[in-house]
Amino acid sequence: MKYGLCIGTGPGDIKTRFAFELAQELLNNDSHVEIFLFDNGIYNTLEANSLKCISEKLKVISEKCTSINICINMAKHRGVNKNNVASYVEISSLISFTDLINTSDFIITTK
Repeated sequence: MKYGLCIGTGPGDIKTRFAFELAQELLNNDSHVEIFLFDNGIYNTLEANSLKCISEKLKVISEKCTSINICINMAKHRGVNKNNVASYVEISSLISFTDLINTSDFIITTK
């Protein structure tokens, strides 16, 4: 099964923690997981994230996850770029979001 997680909530939101825990559990059960972060969700990928537990959890997830992408347009408007985002995160267009929607068996989103 392929799961697409679309996360639009920031580091301090309980929904973000739930989404990352769900991703970890799915990966532990050999599921295919791709993550697309948008809106305030892109703040979860910042190197200088003040909530280290979130950035550490996302780093662990990235080791098994197929891809972790953030929306380039939202990143531009929030001052996020290759210089301040985690190295395992790709900044991509909405085409990758569309591909995620079209190829996933299940879509789970937080907002």
